[in-house]
This record gives sequence, C-alpha cells and structure tokens, in this order.
Amino acid sequence: MGGTSDLTVTIRYYGTKAQDFYPNSSKGLKVLKEDLLTLKLPHPKSENVKITKGQCVFKWLNVSVNGVLHKHLVTKIWGRNNENAHIQRAALEELSMHVISPSKLAFSI
Repeated sequence: MGGTSDLTVTIRYYGTKAQDFYPNSSKGLKVLKEDLLTLKLPHPKSENVKITKGQCVFKWLNVSVNGVLHKHLVTKIWGRNNENAHIQRAALEELSMHVISPSKLAFSI
C-alpha cells in the first residue's frame, strides 16, 4: 500500500484543565504540547491545531501510508496489547484527557 493521507486526532479535556482550552488560546496550545511530550506523541505544526471549548483537534498533512508517523500514532493511541492500552488510559486520566480519538488512521488509496 502506498500514498499519503491527512491524519487527524481529537483530544477532549475535563476538569479544571478544560478551562485552558478555548478558541485562540495560547495557554491551551502550550498545555497541549506539554501533554503530547508526556505521552511521547509528536507535535503537529501550530497552524494545524484548532482549539475549541475543552477540546483540541490537530492534524498532520500528507502522512505516508503505514509510514513511521502513522505507525507511531497508532501504537501510542491504541497500544500494542491490552496491557499497553491500560497504561495509556491511566496516562490520559492523569493528564485530565477524557477522549483521544484518531481518525483517518486507516488509509485507503
């Protein structure tokens, strides 16, 4: 399989941390980048991040099908097995992240 596609991830925050996330929030962008570092996820370009009330949607453009970025995100978001998934859920809870939902991780040509 070859080609490229855009990759989009949505994160919803809860609790007091969600208050940092509102449109055009520089504090929200800073918190997001810190959280992505903690989760060992790559940072998207700032212009590809949209912050709304309590939520971030970000994307990478023209991602290679089954390339390094794609595989890394799939592994980090969904985990390789049930044990990794449990660890990932605990990490998200600690960061006050309610949902992390990838889309377009499965590519088609």
